Amino acid sequence: MSKYEIMMIVDPKADVKVAFDLLSEVFGKGVQKAEKLENNRLAYKIKKSEFGQYVLANVETEGSNISEFTRRTNIIKEVLKITCYQLR
Repeated sequence: MSKYEIMMIVDPKADVKVAFDLLSEVFGKGVQKAEKLENNRLAYKIKKSEFGQYVLANVETEGSNISEFTRRTNIIKEVLKITCYQLR
């Protein structure tokens, strides 16, 4: 099992609970830390939105779960963008 850091940008009009629910559904007890950081103006519009809510999560899981998480976030309209990094 590897450790990953995930940064999500959620639509400011949406409830940030969507992101936390998705994290718990996919990773379960593998979520070590998940926190809402702040609302910020984006450098450029993403899906016609100028602002975004940032969510940072640290998880310990297998790579297949990261693929599933990415697939699900692409389906959910409230999640504007994600980045995922494997920690060493």
